[in-house]
Amino acid sequence: MLANIIRITLACLFFVPTLSSAENHWFTNLPLDSKGWTDFQALTDSGYSSARVLFVSSSSGNDTSAENHIADNGHYRISDVTFDSDGIFQSPENVSPFATIQTAYAYCRDGFPDILLLERGSTWTSGVSGSVNSGASQSAPHIIATYGSSGNRPQLTDVMLDCDNADCLIVSGIHFYSAEWTSAGRAVETRGDPDYQTFEDLFFTQKAGDIIQGQSGSYASYIAFRRCHWYHGEAHDGQLFAQHADYVLIEECSFQEPFDDDYADESRFGRFFYFSSEPTGGGSEHDFLNHVYMLGNVFYNGERDAVDLRSGGDFKYNLVVASDYNHFGGRGGSEDTIQSVDIEYNAFLEGPPNVSGYNGIHLINIDGGTINENILTDNTNIGPYGYCLSIAGDGVCLWIARNIDITNNIFYGRSAAFNLRTNRTLEDVQNITISNNDFQLVNGSEIILQSTWDEGRYRFEGYTYQNNRYYSSEAADDWFTPCGSYSDWVSESGETGSSSIQLSYSAPSRTVGSYNQSLGGSATTADFMASVRAQARHNWDPDLLALSAVNYFRSGFDEDSAAYSYKSYEKNEQSCIGLPAIPLLLLQ
Repeated sequence: MLANIIRITLACLFFVPTLSSAENHWFTNLPLDSKGWTDFQALTDSGYSSARVLFVSSSSGNDTSAENHIADNGHYRISDVTFDSDGIFQSPENVSPFATIQTAYAYCRDGFPDILLLERGSTWTSGVSGSVNSGASQSAPHIIATYGSSGNRPQLTDVMLDCDNADCLIVSGIHFYSAEWTSAGRAVETRGDPDYQTFEDLFFTQKAGDIIQGQSGSYASYIAFRRCHWYHGEAHDGQLFAQHADYVLIEECSFQEPFDDDYADESRFGRFFYFSSEPTGGGSEHDFLNHVYMLGNVFYNGERDAVDLRSGGDFKYNLVVASDYNHFGGRGGSEDTIQSVDIEYNAFLEGPPNVSGYNGIHLINIDGGTINENILTDNTNIGPYGYCLSIAGDGVCLWIARNIDITNNIFYGRSAAFNLRTNRTLEDVQNITISNNDFQLVNGSEIILQSTWDEGRYRFEGYTYQNNRYYSSEAADDWFTPCGSYSDWVSESGETGSSSIQLSYSAPSRTVGSYNQSLGGSATTADFMASVRAQARHNWDPDLLALSAVNYFRSGFDEDSAAYSYKSYEKNEQSCIGLPAIPLLLLQ
């Protein structure tokens, strides 16, 4: 709600490769420790003198004793709290915790920086009654987190955390669990017009898809999910669904094996993430109220459209493994929208296990796009009828592809039917540049399908091809449609500066399994993904980050490493996003 009052655009920020302790995150504006986690000690150094701290333990807690302690001694304060080496809250000696979350939470006040702490290793089957509270301000949010020196994340079984309309909130370090994914409810729901919610170090197992859904005309804004895991669970419409949301960050999370309830026998997986765009009334304008940033995430075994980013946005530094079509732009419930998208420094490997997919990029109704420095490789399970990159239109009346730069990507070893396809239904095609890409198809495949248009004519108007490097082990006359041969392609397309050459790379056959083996594990994708799921604040290994794996593949193709900073972020657009803290700070 607060962020909907004032919006300010600042100048573009610059990549910084290092992070010092207590630097603020570029999106949440929360202080971070040297490992990139929210630094609760730095955060609570100021603004928390009036905070109540409530401890809850399912094993040693007692509601009556905890209430008697408050009556006799007052509430625990932030001065009673310490932190371990991982930055996790620690209770005072001989603490008197509550047994039930609901009783403890009754002492948390709306509009205050109160702190609810659940003991690690505890379990509950009931949680907060009703919606959670708002915090005092963006710099003094309400905190729901964990305490204790050992144990796994505290587990909430068949419990939903209702975060509707809650401003200035942090939820950290909790495991939401259900024994049966086909009947499970959501774990986190944030509706209405909340602002500045950060969810970090959460684990969702066999739950229904979580939701961010603002009101029509009013938006959920500045919502961040950082370093969370979704595993199994019902995901016909995504392990995370978003709509009516303005500024959403999904950073260094993992989305794995999302089940689709159309196949209750677990025979097919569903979507990872589904962001539905807002219709703009005929598609005459972009919808700029869906600023989405998906940075450094791991995706594994998605099959129903996999990543479904109908809003457009930024998709960078991600590792996408064994997945189906990844859609970017308006389609389905978003037909009449035109979006922009930046897809950069990602690695797409392996095809899906149960359907004939290709694990690539599908651009739909895009006006303004950068597809740059991506690697599409590893032929495992790649279907024979797919394509690695598709430029298309979709919807009621929009068949648009405009102002798209496809540069510096590597297509290696894919046996898909086509590695690049332009859709024949496109009507409005302008300023599409396809340059400096390596199409190196050592497993055989047609390289480009330049589709027919207007009564069977092949369309090159609006497309500029230049400086690409082509090779396929397919017969020389079957490299391109139309034309067939490389020489005929150059003549027909007008491409300049290209070459027909088989390139040599230092280690092009690397796989997720070989990366896991380089880390000391077995040479299997499944074992790597299990290690990723084990990531937690108290068990953190930067080698298991998506960007670390992406750079392993980049080095195999002799490419420079990519870098990303939590402190600052550069957006490839004319207007850049500044620190989300500014609107709220102006009101204080």
